Amino acid sequence: MPTGDAEWISYDWEPVLWGDGGSLLNANQSKSAFDSAAGVQALSTWVNLVRSEKAAPTASYQTGGNYDAPSAFVSNAVAMITDGSWLEGDIPKSLDYGVAPYPAGTKGPSTNIGILVSALFNTTSAQDKAGVAFIKFLASPKEAAYLAETSGGLPSSPAQLSQPLLKQAEAKPWYGVFSSEEKFGQVRPITPAYTAVSTALWTAINAAIAGKETPSQALAAAAKEADQALASNGG
Repeated sequence: MPTGDAEWISYDWEPVLWGDGGSLLNANQSKSAFDSAAGVQALSTWVNLVRSEKAAPTASYQTGGNYDAPSAFVSNAVAMITDGSWLEGDIPKSLDYGVAPYPAGTKGPSTNIGILVSALFNTTSAQDKAGVAFIKFLASPKEAAYLAETSGGLPSSPAQLSQPLLKQAEAKPWYGVFSSEEKFGQVRPITPAYTAVSTALWTAINAAIAGKETPSQALAAAAKEADQALASNGG
């Protein structure tokens, strides 16, 4: 299980929350929603895996605060990790390994989708309009499939899998396992306060895993900090 002070910890835990029927924020993104029965259940799952089932390496395997899962896996410190389609570039081809879908929660399967972000600078009206048109062009099924195939990444929408280029990509090892998960995928909230929300979350997760707080106590403290951040950012 990942530990440390980095976004990866929150990112990796969010599918567990969603799989148990929870949400990160409320519908209008004005308040946190993870301090719930589903949230406590999801965090308890992680705590039990680490503290009771010993599902963590004895060495820290942290790089810049982040859990370096591929290094732990390649060195035989752990037998299984949570990772993404980019994993193939981090694992030696000589290593015989397999890929499985992310485990389903009590309410069904879920996974986190991390995709590239297109950003527009606020310029003139004409330039803004042209920029939006270009982003829509990049997101069209044919062009997005081309970008995914040439980068070796996944499509930004499951609908793109019907494109000829990605039909070829699905023949690559494990690609189909990752791409099939997209229909269960969710994305992180798009709010200026997300970094603060995530920081509160990974702090809470680490505290619960370390046994410093119960999952309920940890999430309550994180929710308080997240709500303050959302309020100050106009949530």
